[in-house]
Amino acid sequence: MKKSPVYSPDELAKILLLEEYSLPYDYEDGQLLLTEETAENLAVLLQKEQEEGQRYEIFAEFDYRQMFDNLCAFLDAQKIPYKIWEKQQDPGEDYARAPALKDSAFYVYLRLVDFESTQALLREEAKAQSIYKEADYHLRRYSDEELMEILERPEDWQVLDVVAARYLLNERGHNITEEEVELMRQHRMIELRQPRKLTAKERRDGYLSAIFLGPLGLFWGYHYYSDRRLLPNGRKVLNFAPQARAEGIQMMMISLSWSLLLGLILYYLL
Repeated sequence: MKKSPVYSPDELAKILLLEEYSLPYDYEDGQLLLTEETAENLAVLLQKEQEEGQRYEIFAEFDYRQMFDNLCAFLDAQKIPYKIWEKQQDPGEDYARAPALKDSAFYVYLRLVDFESTQALLREEAKAQSIYKEADYHLRRYSDEELMEILERPEDWQVLDVVAARYLLNERGHNITEEEVELMRQHRMIELRQPRKLTAKERRDGYLSAIFLGPLGLFWGYHYYSDRRLLPNGRKVLNFAPQARAEGIQMMMISLSWSLLLGLILYYLL
């Protein structure tokens, strides 16, 4: 059975873009193989992503002040630029809207371009701390299956917990290498990148809004066409699949047509 490759951060960034925009490629002997046209398209996408990477987004959120202060101290020591938001504080319009609908009290914002490197540094720091070797570390109560789930879905956990999960599984005789953990992380990143289809409810609501609510249908359609989500590595990817985005355009066209027709009717009646 052919062993799955572990990509470098640069390779993973390129592959995520190639997958997102359905650009053809091969990966052989540790190298990306691209056609001339694909290479040109990828260069344009990478340039856009580099420009986008200077924008600040939420990197971490905390309920406890100590964890928040620890991360800020770490970022200061590493000279990584960041911004913060605390409840009741106006974050300003230069980097983020206040996450008013969330429950956490403390937020740390990083530039998108710094997400991946910061996570790598945090993983190294967690290994050096070795807190998870203590007898009362909370993950020791977890089963092997629960610890493996942490490795498979690292975006839901603190970096220290992800490092600890591997250590504890190895302590129990499973012998999981760092390369295998990185491979799981990359597979999860590619899985999270997958755009989704519209649900039956989303499709129904979108078309009904386009037909009966006039201009409001434009917002629904534009949302399905352009909405993006943030991956744990700082990349922003399209949220909806090509078919869903095409339906978003249809909803905008229907909404615009009905709005123009209604405008003409009102014009001649009034």
